[in-house]
Amino acid sequence: MQTQLRADDGTVLRFANRLYEHAEEPGGYETALHELADAYHADALCIHKYQAQRRVGEAIRVLRGVTVEDAHEYREHHAPHNVWMQNLPAAPTTADVLVGHELVREEALVRHRFYHDFLEPKGLIDLLATILESGNSELTTVNFLRGPEYGSYTEDESTLMRRLAPHLCNAHRVERRLATVRAGRALLTEIIDRIPTSVIALDRNLRVNETNRAAKVLLSENDGLRIHRENLEVDDCVARGALREAIGSLTATDGAEALSPGGTFPIGRPSLATPYT
Repeated sequence: MQTQLRADDGTVLRFANRLYEHAEEPGGYETALHELADAYHADALCIHKYQAQRRVGEAIRVLRGVTVEDAHEYREHHAPHNVWMQNLPAAPTTADVLVGHELVREEALVRHRFYHDFLEPKGLIDLLATILESGNSELTTVNFLRGPEYGSYTEDESTLMRRLAPHLCNAHRVERRLATVRAGRALLTEIIDRIPTSVIALDRNLRVNETNRAAKVLLSENDGLRIHRENLEVDDCVARGALREAIGSLTATDGAEALSPGGTFPIGRPSLATPYT
């Protein structure tokens, strides 16, 4: 039984759009890969790293059809015998597409120990992979593997993957960069939450980017300071002007060797309690 995927412009555009839409969401790239795996009737899906010179391989992100235990077994015992990786093109590059039965004919694959020891017990027979990153004999690929029910990947399916490959790589880069930003922000949140003083991180338009635990308590009192539509609102008009002036002096020197010290000023409170500083 064969799939009905075609490599036409409409199909490419549909999957490419989904990749970019999801790439901005936490875990979104994996969601898009699952949708693509569904369309390809892939029984297993993972992101795989392989060092060709050392014949060392690892499924670094297990997404479907392969357990963490399977990935450990592969890394420890089967990666050195991965006959597909042993038959890579001479100089594989980013966005290249690897097709299992083009690397090793099926009749040769089924006689190989890699098939009998690893693929056959998992019900897998063919590979369709895109190289997401390459360099220094190390490849990172996204692997779509399937079993005999749908058979080998067709020419239309591999052509579609070749057209999608640049988008898979671009979305992967976007996902990694955003993951780095999110990790840095999570670290910032953890650090400022330990500070007993209220911390509110603002941009030059008073848009709130981050608050610590103490600031959340202060803002919950709604006593002259509040967040409305993601912006910090200050009831005290004099303090509001001083705040804008202090932020303006900071942003005006952004990137210079000596930054402005900003400013210190009281913020009056409607409750007439001691002003904030």
